[in-house]
Parts: sequence; structure tokens; C-alpha cells
Amino acid sequence: MHAADLAIIDLLRAYATRIASAGHGAKNAIVAEACERLQMSQATLYKRMGELGLTRARKRRSDAGTTRVPAEVARIGGGLVALATRANGKRTMTIKGAARQLIANGLGAVDEDTGEVVSFSTSTLSRAMRLHQCHPDQLAVPSAHTNLVSLHPNHVWQVDCSVCVIFYAPEGGLRVKAIDDTDVYKNKPDAVARVARDLCLRWAIVDHTSGAFYSDYHAGAEDSTSFNEFFIRAIQQRAGQPFHGVPRILMLDPGAAARAATSRNLLERLGVQVIQHRPKNPRAKGMVEGLHNLIEREFEGLLRQWKPADIDDLNTWHHRWRVAYCATERHSRHGMTRFGAWTRIREDQLVLAPPVELCRELVVSRPVERTVTGDLSISYACPGHKSAIYTLRHLPDVYPKQKVRVVVNAYRLPDVDVLVDAPDGTVATYTVSPAELNEYGFIAAGAVIGEGYKAAPKNEAQRQLDRIAQEAYGLPSMDDAKRQRAQRTAFTGDGGITLNPFAHIESAQLPAYLPKRGREHGAQIAARDLPNVEITQAVRRLRTAGDKSSDLYARLSAQFGDGFVPADWLQAEVDALRGAERQQATG
Repeated sequence: MHAADLAIIDLLRAYATRIASAGHGAKNAIVAEACERLQMSQATLYKRMGELGLTRARKRRSDAGTTRVPAEVARIGGGLVALATRANGKRTMTIKGAARQLIANGLGAVDEDTGEVVSFSTSTLSRAMRLHQCHPDQLAVPSAHTNLVSLHPNHVWQVDCSVCVIFYAPEGGLRVKAIDDTDVYKNKPDAVARVARDLCLRWAIVDHTSGAFYSDYHAGAEDSTSFNEFFIRAIQQRAGQPFHGVPRILMLDPGAAARAATSRNLLERLGVQVIQHRPKNPRAKGMVEGLHNLIEREFEGLLRQWKPADIDDLNTWHHRWRVAYCATERHSRHGMTRFGAWTRIREDQLVLAPPVELCRELVVSRPVERTVTGDLSISYACPGHKSAIYTLRHLPDVYPKQKVRVVVNAYRLPDVDVLVDAPDGTVATYTVSPAELNEYGFIAAGAVIGEGYKAAPKNEAQRQLDRIAQEAYGLPSMDDAKRQRAQRTAFTGDGGITLNPFAHIESAQLPAYLPKRGREHGAQIAARDLPNVEITQAVRRLRTAGDKSSDLYARLSAQFGDGFVPADWLQAEVDALRGAERQQATG
């Protein structure tokens, strides 16, 4: 070091000592003297002293860590900025604008001595926000997340679709994207719509436990058709690749593919539980999001040096890379290769996928309504099989003429799943096999004539009737109750209370009505002449009334020579004979 530099250092050290020991108000004179002697500005003087470690740390203010801005004012200011922040992080209101708005509304700092509300600067509001943990930067901190755990391979899969960053796929071909391509600039929706059908999409699905994955490319849009075809390919067994089968749970975003009825129908028929994460939360399926990044870096990065002829050529090389990567690269979490970890799956955990043709049938297979017949059976024809009879005698809550829904069972053809509405409002699903028929077309389990009968099990309605019979008559079944009911026995309710069928009539409170005046009708009863009676009939009626005389016929013939007796005379004689008979009986 030069001697002149050493002399300057000595002077700086001497002045630093004097400044540090100077009293209040004397430091400015020493600093001015040093600047004049060393021919440097005050800023340069302090900078040189700082480089040599000759300056002391600035004394902390006595009011450091406190603010006059109330906590509620700081929270309001922080809320104004936070609520005006877009999803991409862009703030449409600044802290300065929030401070201006607060001050204009009479919200400011409080003077402790006078209690007066005074204005504050933008920096003061910003410090108060940080002090009270409501600064926009602090409010923008992402929420903590929970680590998700899957139990075994094929327990949970995650699926997602993304756009290939290298190619377009117009009309099945491939066109290389320019690095600065602006055809799909995100702020120009018309440009996005123009190339939407020419995008080269990448579907990817990954096993959460092992990290094994399947992915491929296709041209077009992200819709239910592309999802269904990709998922059917992903679950099939492939030569030289162990990763296959139907997962128990599938996690995906709430996009158009997940909402489509055909996609939900396919997954439901395969017995896959679907979990959709909330919108704008890709971290929920972070493994498949990371898989997209891995494919872009490890595979699509190679495509800068090579252009495939078409989508099929791209997929051929992609599958070769995928198999090699899953078989050789070790996963950072479990330390095994992805295929190696997947092969630890047990037999009871691996659900083999149905054939591709049947899976495509399941996409459009909807439950079909059937009416239960009197022998508690239904008929149904599964794809590729002729119509068969399915007996439902062993199912609870099934009765004749009931409506049930039937759908094919993808894993146990020609078995079907029968969906029955339970009394509690839920839907019960039962897997039913076709009934076995003998050589003559009869159900093999039917009752043979002359060798006994097999009564059908009682349904819930019949069991309820039996309970009513027990409460009404104290009898075990409705058949016994019918015999008892024929004798008009009083109904006895639960608890032995005998019910009076006329109780509601006897307890009725009838109002007293005042008679109403009216006019006479004027109609009169018309006089009717009764026909004469033959003598033989008159004799019979008089004998019945009590006339025992032996000459009755001769006497009537002599009295009424024309052979007929007047009806009024005969009635008078009959009444007289009956009156005399009653007097004798009472006397």
C-alpha cells in the first residue's frame, strides 16, 4: 500500500475517534474540518470510514417498532390493495392510492398529545401494514398445504391435459412453433380461437404412489372424447410395460372432460371414484403438473433437433422415451425406478381393465329401467350376449311391478348391476348373475310340481302388513287376520287400545239449526184403485190370517158370484182377523 494511502487512513481513524467522542452539537464542526482537510464530500468521508470499519452502528430510535396508524386503519388499507389484486398478481390499486383514500375519508394517524387525526405518508402506512401483518405482500403469501398420501400402486391416479410447446397439429400434421410465436398470444382471444383446433395436446396420467406414468399426444381440443379415449388406452395392458389396470381413485381438474356425462358414465361403470379439486388449485394434483414439466424438459427438449413426420411418429418416439425413463430413472421419493415401484402391487390391488371395445360401450351405457315381474325377475341383454333372465328373489326391498335400473357390469359379464331405490332414499347396487335354465328353458332353481313349493320371500310391504295384523288382532300374519276380520272384530291398536269405529261420529259437535219458513208445494197424492183378487187367492190369504171356517170358499162364491173379491174388502177382513189373533195372544 502507498505511503499516502496509509496517511489518509491514519487521518480517517483520528477523525473517527474525535467524532465518536464529541458531545452533542460538536460533531458537525469536526466533520466539516475533516472534509476540508481530506478534500472529499461528507458522503465520501462516511463511506471511507465505513469501508475501514471506523463508524459505529446507527443508534436505534426510541420509538422504533411503533406507529401512530391504528391497526384497523392499516387493515382497511391492506384490504383495499389486496381486494384490487388480480389473479395474476397485478395490483390495480397502490398503497399510495389507498393512503389517499383513507385520508380523504378522515381515517389517519392519531396524535397522542392532542388526539387529533393527522395525515400520514405512504411509507408510514406501509410500515403500519407490515407491523400489523396486513401488508399486501404478507396477504399474498400462499396458504399452507397438506401432504397427500396414497396407500399402494393404482390406489390414486392423477390426470391432466396440457398444450405441447413445440408443435401445432393442423389437419393431423405437425408444424414447428417459433420461439417467439405470437399466434396464440393470451391477450388476443380471437387468435386463440383461430388455432384452437390445431393445437397439439399432451395427455398425461401418473400413479401417485410409484410415479409410473402414461402419456401421449393428439390433435384437437381438450374434450370428453379425447379424455375417454386416452383413459381407455392408459388402463390397458401393454407389452413390455407393467403399468396398467383400473385405479381406485382418479384426481383431475374441474374441466370440460370431467363434467361430461360420457366421462362420468365411463368412470362410474369402471368403479372409479372421481375427486375434482377446486378451480385454480393445481397444487392439489401437483404430481401430474410436475410430470408435464418433466416431459417438456426431458423429451420435448430433444425435439428442437428433430421433427417427427406426424402425430403417430411423435407418439412412437414418445412412448419409447417414456418406457425407458420409467424403467431406468430412479424416483427421488422412494429411490426405486417408477416401473420397479409399481410392480410391488398385490393381486388384490390390481383391477384388470375390460377390453377396449367393452370400455367404449361403457361410455354410452346408461342404466336401463326394467319392471320386476310377478316371479321377481327381469330380463336384460348385455353387449355381445343374448337376452337372459335375472332373478331378484334374494334381493331385499324388491316387489312385483317395481321399477329397477339395470346396467352392465364391466368386470363380470354377463352379470349386471341392479340399482334399487332403498326406503331411506339411497340407491342400493346389487350384482346379479343370469338364472340357470334347464334343457327345456325352465329356471333350474324353480319348484318342481308335485315335489313341494317354494314360496317367494315376503317383501317389505308384506312384512308391514304382518306387523299391522299383529297390532290389530294379535295374530302372526295377515292371512290369519283376514279370517279374524271376517268376524268384524274390533281393531286394536298398538298397546292394546280398542278402537271405536264411530268415535268421530259420536264426538261430532252438531250446530242447532233454526227452522226456515217456506211455501206449500201443492202436489196431491193421486188416488189408486187396487185390482180385485181371485176367490182362490182370497181364501188363501184369509186362511193365513186365521179364518178356520170350512165353508169359506162356498160363502165367498155365494157372496161374490163373479169369481173375484174386492181388494179393499179382503184387506179389511185380513186386518180384522189379525187384530183378533193379537188380542187373544195378549189376553
